[in-house]
Amino acid sequence: MSWKCRMLAAVCLAVNLCCLHAQEDVRLVNGPLGPHMGRVEVLYNGTWGTICDDFWSFSDARVACRMMGFRDTVCSIPRARFGEGTGPIWMSNLRCSGRETSLEDCPFNGWGINSCDHDEDAGAICAADDILETPEPPVLVGSTTSSLSLQWKLLHVFV
Repeated sequence: MSWKCRMLAAVCLAVNLCCLHAQEDVRLVNGPLGPHMGRVEVLYNGTWGTICDDFWSFSDARVACRMMGFRDTVCSIPRARFGEGTGPIWMSNLRCSGRETSLEDCPFNGWGINSCDHDEDAGAICAADDILETPEPPVLVGSTTSSLSLQWKLLHVFV
């Protein structure tokens, strides 16, 4: 398990230890509305790569979001909705319970073992206190192979 947390602050919860500031080995890329959404990428052996959306779930996205310091997850996003990545597809068939502190603690096929293409890259929308209020799950307004439209309540718009 990786504990490369930026030492700005960390909080230990009763059962589930988690870092409230980002681990350096997971990131969100290409999010159109801010750093709380995008394609999920992981760093393995010094190289950034993507995660295949096979079995990609809310629980998997929750672990990724918490690793990056977000309080929770709004939703998991399949089918490269945030664009196709490049390089290796590092993880596939993730089966997180949602309580893990790192994606590498979840069962998966093994590093680089998959039958995926980048049109199956996984994404996430993470819940950030200063950006989203999510009293209910977002509503899927529309989806095509190249776009995704969700509705949720914006608390602040940053200029």
